[in-house]
This record gives sequence, C-alpha cells and structure tokens, in this order.
Amino acid sequence: MRLVDPFGAELIVRAQGPAGWNADVFNVEVHEYHTYHVGAFAVWVHNAPCCKSSQAFKDAISPAAEDYYELNRAIGQTVLFGQRRISSTFANLGSNAPDFIVGRSIYAVAEDLRMGRLTSDDVLIHAFRIDDSLVTFNNRGLAALSLGHLTPTMIVERLPTVSELKRLTESPLGGLKIPGRSTAVTPGPKNLTIEDIVTIPGW
Repeated sequence: MRLVDPFGAELIVRAQGPAGWNADVFNVEVHEYHTYHVGAFAVWVHNAPCCKSSQAFKDAISPAAEDYYELNRAIGQTVLFGQRRISSTFANLGSNAPDFIVGRSIYAVAEDLRMGRLTSDDVLIHAFRIDDSLVTFNNRGLAALSLGHLTPTMIVERLPTVSELKRLTESPLGGLKIPGRSTAVTPGPKNLTIEDIVTIPGW
C-alpha cells in the first residue's frame, strides 16, 4: 500500500485499527475522477483492501518506509521553526487548517493542549528537510505545541516552495537563528516589535 499527499510526498502509515464507530460511505465520481484527498493529511485515496493483520500491514509498506519511520521514532527528531516571526493568531481567511485552530490565538490553542482538550496528534505539522534537520512550514502550529509543552507527533514531509525557502533568508529578529529552536511573536509582518519569544520544549 502506498499513500501520498497532494504534493506527491509518500506518507508513512504508523498504525491502523478500528474506528470504533460506523459511518455511511459513498463512491462518488466527478467528471471522471473518483479519487480524493481526505482527512487531516489530505491523503490521496481510492478503493483498496485494507490491511487485515499486523503482518499484512508490514507486507504492505515498503521496507524503505518502515526503516524511515523507525529512524525518526528512534531519534525523536526536533522540528525547527522556519521563519523569523509569527503573528499570535492563526490565519482566518483562506486557511485550510482545522476549525479548532482557524482564527484562534496560539495561546488559546496551547491552553487546550495543556488541558488535554487537544492532543499533539491534532496539530498536524508540515515540514521539509534541510540537511539533517526538519523545518516547519506551519510555524504557528509548532508555536502552539511548544507553548503547550509538547512536540510534534504528526509530521508530513514535503518539498518547500520558493517563497517558503525565501523565509529562511530574512534578517533574524532578536538574535534568533533561522531555521531555529525559537521564533519571535510580533503584531504583524510590518510591525516587528517582539511581544514574545516561543522556544521548543527542552531548549
């Protein structure tokens, strides 16, 4: 079984199990298309037999993917911030983030994480690799996790766009490195007054 995201990046299945509930499902075709991107990972799906046992699961994923997952799990790799600053509020317009994040303060989301109303699995982190480091695209998501004293558990790697790479060349604020273990919170992209500095737990 090979799963990919909308950018064609291969996704790794960590586990599978029964959902614990039933749902009606439909096979829809729209202008000759009958494959879809679904869920938080926007996984590209089509009708396919599901793995019926742990051995079937192991047989279904490629050895390379299995090794890759084991390596990441063993190392517990840190995801770094990928821009010099963030706003304290998640985007509202044009965002494809979940409803429990859209338009909210990173501090409110962090409080939900600390109180157990959300878990680290709820905050999907998209990242790209530079040398041996993972660098996030969604810096506010990483900030909310960090403020909640958590590290990412749901990470999707993909290739960066030119504009995302350009963030790494901006002049740092407050002596912080880009990419780095901390990022500055400012009122906006044009007002660079540092209101807070968020640091990944353990640093």
